[in-house]
Amino acid sequence: MTTLRRPEIGSTPEPLDLSFPAMPDRLGEVRRQLREWLSRCGIGADRAYDVVLAVSEACSNSVEHGYRHGGGLVRLSGVVTATQLLIKVTDHGEWKSRDEPSDPRRGRGLQLMAALVSDAVVTSDADGTEVEFRIPLDPRLSS
Repeated sequence: MTTLRRPEIGSTPEPLDLSFPAMPDRLGEVRRQLREWLSRCGIGADRAYDVVLAVSEACSNSVEHGYRHGGGLVRLSGVVTATQLLIKVTDHGEWKSRDEPSDPRRGRGLQLMAALVSDAVVTSDADGTEVEFRIPLDPRLSS
């Protein structure tokens, strides 16, 4: 389980709110902005690496699967509270059904997200897909 350092009182950064075109070449900039936001939240580099990798995988899935028939927007949002980080990746596309055959060399993204962030939940409906990450902050590690 990834537990992170709680931000100092009074230092809580503004929420993260990014919308970007569902194009693979945008993911590098999204990762950079997420890393910067996590740093402002007081998250150390090692923990931030895990979070960025998990969230990047969710963003990649939105780009590849959510809009495989054409472009759209992906939204990345995040808030930090005294007890947790809450990060969401949302799209309005349609991810590939789990019943569709897949390439046996691929399809490990959801497992990767779950291994990096223990509370990662994927929900899909007619409006799209949302991946929600809840990452506890450890109050004993605050400065």
